[in-house]
Amino acid sequence: MRYSAAYLLAILGGNPSPDVAAIAKIMGSVGIECDEQRAQKVIDACKGRDVNEVIAEGLKKIDGIGLTSPPMVTPTPTHNQTGVHTEPSVNNDVVNSGTSTPSTPGSDPGM
Repeated sequence: MRYSAAYLLAILGGNPSPDVAAIAKIMGSVGIECDEQRAQKVIDACKGRDVNEVIAEGLKKIDGIGLTSPPMVTPTPTHNQTGVHTEPSVNNDVVNSGTSTPSTPGSDPGM
């Protein structure tokens, strides 16, 4: 597949008839070693053919494969942004703010 992609990139780059050196240069630019025999097979298979025809033929071959992935299920978020589960903090050390009535859990004098 990478040899075919390099061949097509060479054509898209303006080279009407890429050779092994052109394919090797494209593959080498992204750190991939080029096997000259494989590159030559791609060149021989595509030589004299219209690129659009080659692409259309390839699309027919992969049409029934189903290249889409199933929908992803995302879990209900139960963690904060760091991924660590946190509980709401409860401050048991309530400081009396000058009122004489002690605060009891569940009661709010302002309600």
